[in-house]
Parts: sequence; C-alpha cells; structure tokens
Amino acid sequence: MKNRIKIGLMLGTAGALGWTPAYAQAPAEAQIAPALPQAVAPAQAESTDPASNVGIGDIVVTAQRRAENVQQVPIAVAAFSGAALQEKGVDNVSQLANLTPGVQLSSTSQIFSSPSMLSGFNRGIGQDDFALNFDPGVGTYVDGVYLARTAGSNVDLLDVERIEILKGPQGTLFGRNTIGGAISVVTRKPTDDFSVMGQVSGGRFNRIDVGGVINIPIVEGKLKSSIAFSSKNRNAWQKRIPFPGAAGFASDPSEAFQQIDYTSRTAAGGISEQGVRGKLLWNATNAIDVTLEGDYLNSETSASPSTLLGTRSTVLSPAGTPVDADGNGVPDSTLAGLYNTCISLPESVLGAIGLGGACGPRAGGLPAIAGANADADPTNSRLPIDNRFVTGSLNRGYGTGINFTNTRNFGFTGTVDIDLGGPALKSITAYRNLDTRFGQDLDNSPVVGFEGSFRVKQHQFSEELQLSGKAFNDKLDYLVGAYYFSEGGRESEDVAFPGGLLQIVGNYRFNTKSYALFTHLNYRVNDLIGITLGGRYTKEDKTLVGSQRDLNMLLTKLGTPAFLFPDPTDLSQFYPTGEQKLSFSNVSPRVGIELHPTERIMLYGSFSKGFKSGGWTTRVAAPVPPDPTKPADKQAPSFNPEKADTFEIGFKSQLFDRMLQVNAAAFYTDYKGIQIQIQRGIGASFENAGNARIKGFEVETIFAPSRVFRVSASAGYIDAYYRRINDPSGTITLASRLPRVPKWTATLSPEFNVFLANEGRVTLRADYSYKSTMAADAENTPELFSGNVSLVNASLTYSAPGDDWSLAIGGNNVFNKRYIANGVNQLNGAGLLSAVPNRPSEYYATLRFKF
Repeated sequence: MKNRIKIGLMLGTAGALGWTPAYAQAPAEAQIAPALPQAVAPAQAESTDPASNVGIGDIVVTAQRRAENVQQVPIAVAAFSGAALQEKGVDNVSQLANLTPGVQLSSTSQIFSSPSMLSGFNRGIGQDDFALNFDPGVGTYVDGVYLARTAGSNVDLLDVERIEILKGPQGTLFGRNTIGGAISVVTRKPTDDFSVMGQVSGGRFNRIDVGGVINIPIVEGKLKSSIAFSSKNRNAWQKRIPFPGAAGFASDPSEAFQQIDYTSRTAAGGISEQGVRGKLLWNATNAIDVTLEGDYLNSETSASPSTLLGTRSTVLSPAGTPVDADGNGVPDSTLAGLYNTCISLPESVLGAIGLGGACGPRAGGLPAIAGANADADPTNSRLPIDNRFVTGSLNRGYGTGINFTNTRNFGFTGTVDIDLGGPALKSITAYRNLDTRFGQDLDNSPVVGFEGSFRVKQHQFSEELQLSGKAFNDKLDYLVGAYYFSEGGRESEDVAFPGGLLQIVGNYRFNTKSYALFTHLNYRVNDLIGITLGGRYTKEDKTLVGSQRDLNMLLTKLGTPAFLFPDPTDLSQFYPTGEQKLSFSNVSPRVGIELHPTERIMLYGSFSKGFKSGGWTTRVAAPVPPDPTKPADKQAPSFNPEKADTFEIGFKSQLFDRMLQVNAAAFYTDYKGIQIQIQRGIGASFENAGNARIKGFEVETIFAPSRVFRVSASAGYIDAYYRRINDPSGTITLASRLPRVPKWTATLSPEFNVFLANEGRVTLRADYSYKSTMAADAENTPELFSGNVSLVNASLTYSAPGDDWSLAIGGNNVFNKRYIANGVNQLNGAGLLSAVPNRPSEYYATLRFKF
C-alpha cells in the first residue's frame, strides 16, 4: 500500500467544495513510469479506475462525521491535505484564506493583534475580536475539539493529515458557534511502522524553521505512538526608528502607566514559537480504539506591526474656540486635541476655560502638563500629537512604547471509538488552557497616544458523544449526539490614551456553560434521490463580573456628575459591578435534498439555520449609569444573539474520464441581529447593528489532462448589504458595507512536472489569488479599505527518486504587494487612525526528508 501511495499524482492545489485534486493510480506491479505522490489523507478512497495514470481521484473527508468521498457530500467543503499544504508553503491556518473563495482568515484584530489570533469570516459571517465576551462566528476544531478563543486558534500545521473548511451553518455536525461554518483540522494517527519525517526551512528575515514527526510503534497491532515538533523563528520586519529631535522634549516613563508588561522591542512583526504534539493510539480490542493526545505551544516575540495613518487633533484658542494649523475653527473633542490644548495654552487660560483640572497632575504620580509648551521653561516642553509621526511607510515607525506577544496554549484530548456491531459510539473528552499576553504601541510615535496591553487566561472542558451508523438496508446514515462545554476565563486590559489623560484599567471574569443535542440524517431514497434532515438544540448560560476604571478620573475632572457613574462612591469606576447573567436557547434545523443522475454528478439543495449566542460589551467609552428598571444582574450593556437562515444550491461533477472537475454553489443568507464592533469615541462597543442579506456564488474547477500539467481555478462573488440598521447615531447606514467581505475572490494555480531520467522530478507551481477591496471596520473608514489585492506565491521543487527527500525554493507574495490588512479608527476618540499592514515578500528554501 505504501508503494501505491507513493506512485499517485501529487495534488498541489486544493479548493472549496471538495475539489482537492488527487490523481488516479496504477497498481504497483503494473507501473511503467514514475508518478507523483498522492497528497491525500491516509483515509483516502483510491481511484475506481486503477488502470489509469491520469485523472482526478477520490478524496475522503469526514465533513459529515463519517468517511466519504467529498464529491458525494451535499455541503460546500474545501479539503486540503497536509502534503499539499506543505508543497504550497502553508504553515498556519490563516494562510488558507488565499486558497478558497468566500473565506477570510487573518491573524489580526481591529484593536490589538497577536500572531496567534485567527479572525475568521466565511461568506460574510465571522468575528474580529479576541475578547472573552465575543464568540467566534466560524468555529475552529482540532481533532473534533472546539477552540473557543480567537487567540491561540491560528493553529500551527504541525502534523496535519487534512483540513476541511465547511461553509454555511453547521450546527447539526459540530459544536458551538458554527453560524458561519467550521474549520476542521485533522492530525495524523500513529501507525504500526517506525518512520521519521522532517523538514528545515530558511529564508528572509533570518527565517529558521525546524519540524519533524516520529512514528513509534510500541506493541505491534496494539499500541502505537507519534510525536511531532516544530520551531519557527523569523526576525521582526517593521523597524522602529528614532524621531528626529525627540530627545529635546520631555516624555513620561512607560512604567508610569499601568500595563501587563513593559517589554519594548526595536521592531515588530516577528515570529518565535515552539510546539509539540504527542499521540498514543491503543487498539484495546477489535471493537475499541482509544486515542490520547496532548499538545503544547509557546510563543514569545514582538507584537504585530502597527502603522499610523493619520491624526485628528486641534488646539483650543485662549477664547476656547478650536483652531487647526490654518487657524480655521473646527470641532474637536478628541483626547489628542485635549492633550495638545493642555500643553499649548498657559495655565491661567486653561483654568479660565475649565480645563485646569484635566491638565493638572495625572495618575501614577505624573506631573501636570498644563502650559508645558507655553511657559519659560524649555526642559518641560512636549511633542504634540499630529501628523509629524506619519512616516508614509508600512515598514517603519517612530514607536517607542510596549511591543510584545507571549502565548502559552496546551491541551489534552481523549477519544474513544467503540464498534457496537454496526452502530459506532465515539466519545471526545478534552481540556484546554490558554494564557496569552500582548501589548502594542498603536500610535507608533514617541508620545503616549494609544498604548495598551491585554492578558487573556482561559480554560475549557468539553465532552461530545456521537452515535452513528446505518439503518434500513444501509439507506439511512444517522448521527445523533450530545455536547457539553464549560469555559472560564479572566481578561485584563490596560490602555493609556494621549498623555495619560485617560488611563483605562479593566478586569473581567467570565464563565460559560453550553449544552446541546443534535442529529444529522442522510436517507438515500434510491440511486437518484437522497434526503438530509438534521437539527440542533442549544442552551447556554453565561456570567460576568467586570470592572473598568479610569485611574486618572478624567471625566470627573471635566465635571461629570456623580449620579452618572454606576457607583457614586467610586468615580473612577465605569462598569457595573456585581455578577451579570445571560441565558440563551435555540433550535436550529437543517433540511436538504440531493440528486445523483450519474455516478460522478451530484446536485443538491439545502436550508439551514445558524445561531450564535449574545454577550456583553465591556470596552465602554463612558460610565454606565445605573438603570433602576433592571435587576442587579442585568446592569451591564449587552447584545443579543445573531442568527442566519441560509439557502444553498450546488452541484459537484467529474467529467471526461475525471480529467475535469467542476463544482459550483449559490447561496442566500438572511443574517439577523448582526453582532458587530462599532467605535463609540474611545470605546469599541459590540452591538447588534441590524439585519443583512448575503448572496453569492462560487465556482471551482480542476483540469488534469496529464501527469505533466494540471491547473485549478476558482471564482467567488458575494453581495452583502444591510436591510435594516439599528444605529441611531448614523455611524452605520444602509449604504455601509459589511466588514471583511470582498465582492470578488479568485484563484489560479497551475503546476508543471518534469520527470527526469533518474526517476526524480522537478515541479514548478504557482498560486495566484485575488480579492477585491473590503472594509476593515463597520464604520467603513476609507483609509482602512484594503484595495484590490493580487498575491502570487511560487515555488520550484526537486524530488529525489522514491520521494525520500526534496528541496524547494520559493517565495510568498513574490511581487511584494502591500495593503492594509486591518485597523482601528480612533479619530473621534484618541484622535488617531492606525492600521495593521500585511507582511512583505518572503523567499525561502525548504529541505524535506523521510525514512
């Protein structure tokens, strides 16, 4: 069997709706010419045409929690084998976004970012924040275990057998919060054969990556194990440069402001992480298999890059009228404007216009800044906040503040598979623990403008039971299950705004318990017609104990009355104290029909409902006044669940002796109660923005006429628009675009193979991806639109005879396309606009081996 796997044709391109290519194979004894290894999971179904050495083979996935040919799954599924991802240089989940239409995956967030984050959007539905009070809209699963936090979910592809991306609501198949779909990562199982696989990569930014997998049989046929490890290191690429003349101005020490950590590095955008995964597979009896798995990831590096795009700051005249650099009157209520006013006007004038207290001594023992630039003492003069700190380069900035990311993530999973003599029972028990800290200088300047650090400590326990099998003469495939999830966590956030005039310190404790029952039934009426029925019942209970303070008590200094604070005896406290509670329940059905006019053509249609529970907004911009009409456990600002009703039709086909594969799907979603982040002054409020319609289509093809050449291509279109807006402020209107949704996406991936006389081969492959412009935020800030993005990755690989080793050279983003990947608009709050840029071009060389 090993030889037969080695002689299949390697798929170098994978895509959605299950069109990952695998070439049909000849029997080992009948092989005449060398062929490429088949990059399919070991659980693959081999070609039904073994005499052929061309064509697109069958890929087996478990999208419906059972092994089946992906072309027979009536769900839009993208399937990627581990080998294919290696050939493409993909080493974490976020990079999959360039391989399939309709999916946006990023390791960035609007507010603060970390390389370990995964912000996922699928067909316009997702979530773009790391906080514990926001649940992902696209569920990420590793070996069936749900990862509840976006932090720590950008999974390192350490020992991956395959990845499946399911599009649309998947509540009848997977655990929590799959309203936008699911990303299922399946790692390799240990085998009975001792083997070693490894790879070493080097490249730009002093990249040194080392990884390997060792398969160790312990008791033949009974007990086997494997251990996989990886280490990734790349220097930071966004350099911090000194601001000319900054040494002549006074500044505040970083330690004067409360932060999680005060580490400051000279560059941002680095990678340094080490991970290990161990597995033990015990074949206890012919009917019982037990798999024990543990994984650990540690990362300690610089923060994600941040680029200052612009500022909004004016100075009040002595008469109290705001003026800009040209002397024109403009309204201004930003903290940068207040800071500039404080340092620019004499103390007597500030007192006369009511700003004496605000510009006076600050928390942390910091001196007053009133009149710093207007007195006769040049030693206390301060740099104002304005566009002098905009470098115009994505690769350089004037930042001097905190700059760090530290993540520790580990977990244990026990999976028991029991064959009940027809039916099968599976239990997945898992515990996970996350501790992540990160801090960024978002103003990227030598002045404290917007610097913050966060720490998220989270643990979760889950138990899932599945009973599956066949009935009614194998016409019915059934799955029934029960799911329990418990999560607890603490979050701390410390943010210093311009000059430390506002110093936010937040501490929150969250707990969630979720219960679910689900079923997924496929009934094959006859050879032509199949029917799918499913449903999920969900019950969730959430609690929160929160605190958010302004250590500098700025609003009190500006005269805010005590009755507007949640605790009139503590005028530093913004957030309602005491335990807050929310409960939610939902029933989400699924119904579908599929037609099989031929063995290689399937048409399907489905309707499904998706659900994601509500929660609380914690980053408030002002004190939350007490509401006497609400009980004590309902005082905190909250948002409601969001729901999605999705219709989908599609077809999957293989034509011309399986040399051509064409899959397509069209979808229509009624998206209600959209949970979205909106900037309210300095606060990032999470609210139900309204309802939207999302409709579109995806078409994907593979053409594989020979072993020498193959090409895959895809195109996707999404038309997402608001139908109703729940925003009296007018920040979002019916004309606003939903964030993270490009109208058009496309891919093109050709591959050429040259077979050498020594039975080795040379492979040239390229991956082109296109995304039309998309908004980074709900406000549709023009400067944060990505623009149309075209990216090209390419590689040249030599594979030795027998594929015992290979050497690849290649590049990612080879034409150095630069764009805004994410960002936050604080122009009306802190008074600045900050963006997260994408990575520049990177070249690499990778040596792989096995024995």
